[in-house]
Amino acid sequence: MKRTLLFTVLIMMVSTIAFYSCGNPEYDKAIEQADAAMEKKEYKSAKAYYTKALKILPDKEYPQKQLDKVNKVLEEIARKKAIEDEKKFNALIEKADELYASEQYGKAKGQYQQALNIKPNEKHPKQRIAEINKMMAEAEAMKNYPYHIVVGAFEVDRNAVNYLERIKQNHSQQARSLPIGRLDAITYKSYKSLNEAYNDLNKARQITPNAWVWKK
Repeated sequence: MKRTLLFTVLIMMVSTIAFYSCGNPEYDKAIEQADAAMEKKEYKSAKAYYTKALKILPDKEYPQKQLDKVNKVLEEIARKKAIEDEKKFNALIEKADELYASEQYGKAKGQYQQALNIKPNEKHPKQRIAEINKMMAEAEAMKNYPYHIVVGAFEVDRNAVNYLERIKQNHSQQARSLPIGRLDAITYKSYKSLNEAYNDLNKARQITPNAWVWKK
């Protein structure tokens, strides 16, 4: 009875080995590596090895069946990751928008950047980062050039934009739009000192008699 049982086990082992092995060492090695990776849940590696085995012996069913299993697992992992990424992205954007609205631009930029790391092609965080970079650059410039000659101030954005274009085309390429409370101020130029600003004030008043010097 014992000999019969032992013989049966040996037959099963030989049959299993015969199923996996076909006398092609390269194929057998690829299958061995693939199965080991599958056991460790290293699905991308497993897929690579099963694919390799299938290229060696395209007619073999086992690597194709295993590939189908791996692909389903990878698809499910990707689906769950996409859901999780969407949640993270939305949370980061919500926090970033709150910080932006409260003028905490440095912190907002960090949140937008994290969101962009999750979804690199999203327009909203890209646009906000560009806006923040521009504002930070202007703020840095203000430290060195705090005095400005204002040649107009507007409540309507479109009017401010049109006037700024006119000043740049006809009078000063250094003209810019700066906020003064609820107004958009259009400046002629910016200066390091008050004296420099007053020296140019007469030129600006040839554009508009109401031009004045303002420190931001």
